[in-house]
Amino acid sequence: MPQYVNKGPATHEKNKGRKRRRRKAGFFYWLLTIVITAGAISIAFTVFFKLTRFEVNGNDKYTMDDIIRASGIEEGSNLFLVDKFKAMRAIMDSLPYIDEVQISRIPPNTMVIDVSECAPAAGIVAGEHVWIINDKCKLLESVAIAPSYLARVVGVELLGPVAGDRAWLGEREQDKIETVSELLAALEAYEILGEVAVIDASVLHEIRFSFDGRFTVVYGLPGDIDLKTRFLVGIVDKLQSNDRGTIDIGVDNTARFIPEKGNGEIPIPEEGVE
Repeated sequence: MPQYVNKGPATHEKNKGRKRRRRKAGFFYWLLTIVITAGAISIAFTVFFKLTRFEVNGNDKYTMDDIIRASGIEEGSNLFLVDKFKAMRAIMDSLPYIDEVQISRIPPNTMVIDVSECAPAAGIVAGEHVWIINDKCKLLESVAIAPSYLARVVGVELLGPVAGDRAWLGEREQDKIETVSELLAALEAYEILGEVAVIDASVLHEIRFSFDGRFTVVYGLPGDIDLKTRFLVGIVDKLQSNDRGTIDIGVDNTARFIPEKGNGEIPIPEEGVE
């Protein structure tokens, strides 16, 4: 005799209930797995990636402790939770001589800070003090007496100078700083910055500077600073070792030499000047 199973409404509801319980149990176990895994990862980060060692490279002006302290990174911090970009900004803001900084991690416990420092290029005379600047005219520090090997920049008046900021003269005068920056970069590129004692930026269209203890060099209108400096090097090579006077390089990069003692000017052709 055939047997019949009555799967009426009550049985159907029981099956649905069992399925719902299985789904809830599955979700609970999945959630529990996530929590346990997250906890394990958190414990691993805390225990195995604790910062205990610093490495600082490229520093000269500042000590290793100066740089670490400026970064705000504390020993014992989690290596991977340190905000290295915030630390880099803090170093740049706190230490004016720092030009560039990079921070990297070496698991399990080391933070590496690589820096490059600004090289002093000149000093802007400001009353009784001198502001040391690099070739980009970044203000590095104010000193009573600047090192004798640095060129002195005169004829400019700094407004609200702050270490770490770029030299600011105001809207009307700022072009002088742009020209001085170009000049410093060109003199450094041709390795003759050390021969310059004074840069006079009083008149923008007649930037002049002393050179080699023998010459006053006049660049005339701003522009083509690199080309004029290359021209200057070639001119000095053609003059005698005992020549003294003024080298005037015009806007068209022609030049004339006016001897300190003499009765006239000596034009210098551009031909043959390298």
